[in-house]
Amino acid sequence: MNVYPILVALHVFANMVWIGSIASVGLILASSLLGSTRERATLALWPYRCLAVPSFLLSLTLGVACLILDPTKSLLKIPSMHAKLTLAVGVIALHHWIGAVARRTATGRREAALPIYAVVLLLVFAAGAAVLGVVKPF
Repeated sequence: MNVYPILVALHVFANMVWIGSIASVGLILASSLLGSTRERATLALWPYRCLAVPSFLLSLTLGVACLILDPTKSLLKIPSMHAKLTLAVGVIALHHWIGAVARRTATGRREAALPIYAVVLLLVFAAGAAVLGVVKPF
């Protein structure tokens, strides 16, 4: 049995949970309708720690496993993977920024809300990576 398609499907599922949960964390932090900045950050820590971080780690692990198991899908064989992974690095950076804002704000070390453009940029990068991963235009 070829395990590769199962790993790819799990990788895509982990990405869906990851992007949905980290975008939710960002929206909670950026919203001014849900209470004080610190209350929002405290609320945002649960989906960050229980959904976003584990699904990010699972996605990363499965993605690396897929690249190792099928070298025909490697960076040298599919040039669009360079662009896809560059966008993924951008998503990872935004994930860590959003998480840092949540942690710092919840502990009182930061008082400013997260700018909404961080969530928009996260979703644009994630959508770009998804399109490149599926379409492989070059």
